[in-house]
Order: sequence, then C-alpha cells, then structure tokens
Amino acid sequence: MQCSQQKYHEYMKVIESFQGIWYRYLQHNTSCCHSFFLFPLFYYSTLFVEPTKKADIGMDRVGFEPTTSAMPMPYPTGLDDRPYSNTSTVLFDINTFNMKIITILSSLTYWYRVALEQSIGAVIKYQPSTENIESSEFLLLKNKRGFWGFPQGHKEKGETEIQTLIREVSEETGITYLDIQSFVGRIRYSYFKADGMKAEKEVRFYFATTSTRHIRLSAEHNGFMWVTFLDALSILDHRQLKSILVKGHRKGLY
Repeated sequence: MQCSQQKYHEYMKVIESFQGIWYRYLQHNTSCCHSFFLFPLFYYSTLFVEPTKKADIGMDRVGFEPTTSAMPMPYPTGLDDRPYSNTSTVLFDINTFNMKIITILSSLTYWYRVALEQSIGAVIKYQPSTENIESSEFLLLKNKRGFWGFPQGHKEKGETEIQTLIREVSEETGITYLDIQSFVGRIRYSYFKADGMKAEKEVRFYFATTSTRHIRLSAEHNGFMWVTFLDALSILDHRQLKSILVKGHRKGLY
C-alpha cells in the first residue's frame, strides 16, 4: 500500500481523532447502533490510502513498470529501468493498515459492549411450621429510592447461585435459615450507574421459605413488610417483579 507522507499522517490523525470522539460518545450512548460508528472509519480508510498490488517497489521515471530481471542499463532514449524510491513517499504493508483498524475496532467493541451483570433474588414466604403451610406472607424490601422489591444481590466470582442467594438474604435481612424450594424465573433490565455508564442486569429468582419473621435490615434498605400474595402484587413497583411472583403462583409453589 502506498500513499504520500502527508496523506499518511492526515489519515492517522483522522483515525485517532475519531477514536477519541467515539470513546467519549459511547460512554453516554451505548444503546446506539454499532454500525453507525463503523461507517466513518471505513469511509476515511479509503479517502487517504489507495491500495496497490506493488507496494514493495517503485515505478520508473516515466510511469512504466521496471524490469527487475534485467541489469540496470540505459535505454537508447537515455531512460533506465532501475527502481527508485522517492523520498516524499512512504511505503507500508497492508498488514499495518489492517492491524491499525483491528486495534481500533477492538477498542470500540470493548467500550460498546455492555457487560451483563448477574444477580440472584429470592421470593421468600414466611412459614412458621410445616403444619401451617397455608400461611401466605411474602417478604418485600424497600430500597433507598423508595421502590419495593425482593431481596437480591450481585453474584460474586466463584459463587454458585445458591451460595449467592443465602449470602445476600443474610446480609439484607438477617435471615440465616432459608429453605430453598425451586427456581422461579429470571428478569433482565437496563439501568445507568452513578458514573453515567449503561449496564445490563439479569436477576434469577428462587422461591424459599423461612420460619424467621424478625428482619434486620442492611444499609441498602430502609423498610420491609410481610404481605399477602395479592397485596404484594399491588405494592411491587416493577412489572417484571410482579411477573416473577405470578409465575411462582402458576407453578404451584405457593
């Protein structure tokens, strides 16, 4: 691949400029279509650089391809076929161009890709004894933003889902005895972190019972209540949480 030194530097400037702009833009617009950001890159990749099959050799002084098999010797017209390198021209292999593009695309993909966070939640039913299975009170927690939901928390590296469930319930409610019955379902939603970055979260819910009614809240919540199934449906703020509660009921778990 061959281009003038000036155009080569202009090309690299444009690429690096777009790289910086895209990084900043993606931090606040990660939901935009990925292809929107790729088009300018391919456009400018062809604007300054024109591919050629003979990137390792120059042209002769009148535009004819040199005859490398012959010894350099003057023609009758005084011309010769010796290849020469113009000092105003920079030669670089197409692999250099490809690696530059791949590096930038990899960086953009890193920033664009939204990592999926995994959390585990619990639909907890109060059941004081095995004889009293008709008891139908469910635990709801009120977070700092004033929304009602179920206990849930982030899955740590190396933990199983059950280990995460037991740990998070203990940390958020103080409940140490938990009889985990069955998997209920999962939900997925998007939210924005404190730094403005968008995140995707998947929460997998399990149904569990406990004989503990006393709740010791953590700093993450400022309220709790034990409510019936119908009351829980009316109190829960998010539609997907209501669907989890209904799904467990349809499965015959409570």
